[in-house]
Amino acid sequence: MSPGADRYVKALATWAALWLLAIGSVDAQSTHGAIRGTVFDDLGLALDGVTIVVTSDHLQGERTVTTNPEGKFRLELLPPGLYKAVCSKQGYQWLEHEQIRVRLGGTVLLTLQLAATDTEEFVVAGGSPTLDRASAGIVSSFGQPVLNEIPVARDVSSIALLVPGVVEGGGLANDVLTGNLSIMGGSMLSNSHFVDQLDATDVADGRFGVRVPTSFVEELQVRAGSNEVEFGSAWGGTLNVITKSGRSEFRGELFGYYVPDGLTGTPQAVSGDHPTKRVESEFDVGFTLAGSLLRDKLWYFVGFDPSTIGHVYNSRISRADQLDAERETWTRTTKTRFFGGKLTWRVDKRNTASVTVFGDPTEVENQHFDTGRFYDSNLVDQTNILADVSMSSWNLAASWNTVLSDTSLVGLTVGRHRKSQLYTPQLEGLNYKDETFGGVWTDGVGQGTYFGAAGLRRALDRRVHDQIRGSLTWFLGADHAIKLGAGYSALEYEVDSSNNGKSDELCAPAIKGPNPWFDMEGPVGMDPGTGEYFEIPLDCDSNGDSINDGVVIGARSGNSLSLQDGYYVNRSFSSRSTGRSSLYHIFLQDEWTPTDGFTVSLGIRTEASEVTGDLSDVLPGHKINFSFADQLAPRMGLLWDPTRTGRMKVFAQHGRFFQTLPLNINVRAFGNEQRDSTVYLYRDDGSLPSPSNPGELFFASNRRSEHVAVDPDLRPQYLDQSVVGFEYEVMTDLAFGVKYISRSLGRMIEDISLDDGRTFFIANPGAYYDYNYGAEKPLEEPVHYPAAKRDYSAVEFTLSKRFSGSWQAQASLLWSSLRGNWEGFYSRDSREINPSLTRKFDLPDLLINADGILQNDRPWQFRAFGSYTFDFGMVLGANMFYLTGSPLSKLGAHPIYGLDERFVTRRGSEGRTEGWMNWDLHVSYPFSLGAYQLEAIFDVFNIFNEQVAVEVDQRWTVYGPGDEADAPGGDIDTQTNDAWSSPLVNSPPRKIRMGLKLSW
Repeated sequence: MSPGADRYVKALATWAALWLLAIGSVDAQSTHGAIRGTVFDDLGLALDGVTIVVTSDHLQGERTVTTNPEGKFRLELLPPGLYKAVCSKQGYQWLEHEQIRVRLGGTVLLTLQLAATDTEEFVVAGGSPTLDRASAGIVSSFGQPVLNEIPVARDVSSIALLVPGVVEGGGLANDVLTGNLSIMGGSMLSNSHFVDQLDATDVADGRFGVRVPTSFVEELQVRAGSNEVEFGSAWGGTLNVITKSGRSEFRGELFGYYVPDGLTGTPQAVSGDHPTKRVESEFDVGFTLAGSLLRDKLWYFVGFDPSTIGHVYNSRISRADQLDAERETWTRTTKTRFFGGKLTWRVDKRNTASVTVFGDPTEVENQHFDTGRFYDSNLVDQTNILADVSMSSWNLAASWNTVLSDTSLVGLTVGRHRKSQLYTPQLEGLNYKDETFGGVWTDGVGQGTYFGAAGLRRALDRRVHDQIRGSLTWFLGADHAIKLGAGYSALEYEVDSSNNGKSDELCAPAIKGPNPWFDMEGPVGMDPGTGEYFEIPLDCDSNGDSINDGVVIGARSGNSLSLQDGYYVNRSFSSRSTGRSSLYHIFLQDEWTPTDGFTVSLGIRTEASEVTGDLSDVLPGHKINFSFADQLAPRMGLLWDPTRTGRMKVFAQHGRFFQTLPLNINVRAFGNEQRDSTVYLYRDDGSLPSPSNPGELFFASNRRSEHVAVDPDLRPQYLDQSVVGFEYEVMTDLAFGVKYISRSLGRMIEDISLDDGRTFFIANPGAYYDYNYGAEKPLEEPVHYPAAKRDYSAVEFTLSKRFSGSWQAQASLLWSSLRGNWEGFYSRDSREINPSLTRKFDLPDLLINADGILQNDRPWQFRAFGSYTFDFGMVLGANMFYLTGSPLSKLGAHPIYGLDERFVTRRGSEGRTEGWMNWDLHVSYPFSLGAYQLEAIFDVFNIFNEQVAVEVDQRWTVYGPGDEADAPGGDIDTQTNDAWSSPLVNSPPRKIRMGLKLSW
């Protein structure tokens, strides 16, 4: 059977199995919660046959259940929200229990009491335990009281920052990653993102795949610790968004938010060449509508929220007639048209279905390329480092939930996440980088100055994730549940990208005589398959004298010239690749409550994956396959409530989590990527080299995806996590908690080189190698490659007051430690977005001094937020946090990889940046307009305009091994950068936002 047919059969078989399992979904990314409890009489005896009817604004119709002989009852598949339960039994008082708050994925445990009576006595009670009895992990949920009354930005990532252990992950220094978070020490490319059960995680590199405005959100759940077996990878955290649904009564909102230019703070200047950024204007005006097409049968929700944000950038650009830096500004404008819609259908008492559609088409004008210093050169017609970007995400999710009987639930979820983007530089031309110390082409500036056109052009970038998941739950009595589930995902990443500056085929003049880099005559090439050097034969006539004195250089998609003292490197990059991955998972969990208040959860999850690219079907070994037996992930959880009332829990959980490979590795290692480097001698005569006037060629290297090998002993990457905690509801709606969290990296996947970067292969670093799989030959001496390390531990204290009695509040204090030599899929040291192929693990000597304090380490974190609603209607809300500063390192040059790739001293051992404290304020006031309510909103972010460095210059020296002759005093570790530890990026300045919301 062909590989393509084999994939088709696997997919078909999985779909068939899932359809047999269910017509709905109750797995981990559920949109529901549950109520469970026990009913006693006034003597403390269990009451059988009590009828319990629950209703809610969020529930279609009503749900009815009857207690069993032990007085127990269970209500599953309840949408999040506030509920009322009415309990009745002949000969007993009626009990109406209000304000039962069901959280997303949570379980409310109630203990109810009915007194015997001869009259129709009616008793009203209220409230429910604050603690969630569904999970022994670390889970936070935020509903409308937080979304409407706490000052947060208008996207879900800002809400997640309220959670202990969640910090900004580096997006302030890298615009394309804005809003992605570091959760419990994880890289910001190691999180999972779900919207209405649809996995909307970017398949290429793991970032947010879609933005959801808070006006569309019903509830957000952030899982920051160990998870049950329904969840897959959890190296960071999981954000689970539930969008709003319809209602029995017609409801709607018209809203508008505006950030005027005159009410924003001025960004503080940063070191050297890096731009500052401030909000010039920000506004969005939209609406949401919710109602019913058939009362209690078919509900709808629609929303539209177009937004525009203008950011003013101020960057240093050097001029030909003025060596001193001057600041130049430009405005980046981002226009996004958020849309969303949902249909919820209650087919009958046992079956419900929903369909959700949402997306965020976006246009960006004047996106700048983060390349540092720029120069307006008189050697080229125009310098332009800007591009225009068009991107969009379109998403569809559908699910069906079925209550088969009083003892079983089944389900199915299907969906598609599709994302595309197009980068178009405003100037189509060559990109130059002057790295000479004398600034030969930039009038003395040099040392990394860019001019010409922007670096990369992306002509096509399309990412698709088709998915299906199903599960089946059996309740074996009131205290025993078994859950079985399975799922399949088909992921695809298509990319067509290249440098600017195309060139035709040419005959490049070659040097004659000794090669300046090698002990050879004439131009030298490198065989990318073996890493061996060879003399390139002269095969063309460059000057028309009928004598072969040059080398044929084929036509290139693009050229980027890096100018050095005495030579320059012409780098050409192109990739026209399609990567695909097929992912399968199966899980089984047994949850048992042998006695009231004590629950044991045992489960196992197993996964299989096939990672392929364009070359996988034609070249052996150009794929990665892991079987179900390779990725067995056991999980165990214990939960004990000594009070047996749901108001206390002592819990522990341990599990193993395997991490899926983002499709970046598919298109780069198994696709059609092409990287050509040609090195030329060039006279320092003030003129500028070009592809048609290249100088003398003396070195050429051509790399292709087919040259990437895979270690035949490659194993999946995984991480082990443990959580131990205690929570106690000290009084109604007020709970205290303490938790210990541990995460330890077990194994990861990276590309490595055993011959100084000449050849590479994909492996699990951390072994002695006597064979170089990249060059396919044995080594003369074994080479030890350091293992990847990343260990996180934390202790968290929380005090949480749930919204009731007009106010809510939460405070947390977290101490943590993050140590290792591998940051994750995103490296903050180099701002590299290259999952599983990062530079930091390319060579063993890059890891010297690399084991230390990692960049996302923030030892102390304090957070507090809350709100109060006054009797006259005004709402006052506040949010604050304090974070310890990030660690400082001294970076030097590496002889092969260049600047900022060598740790001069141990990583993170040179102190810390200044701590970061921030205060935000929210004020709103409602005006009654008959059947309508108009709410005026005023938010101030960073009240005191405190701007602290979130990224600093860590370059200590420009010298590395081999530069002793040039370094001051012959010491390559001597400081040469006076700006070391100076700010490169500061926290955002003060911002004031005003809004109006008309609701009915």
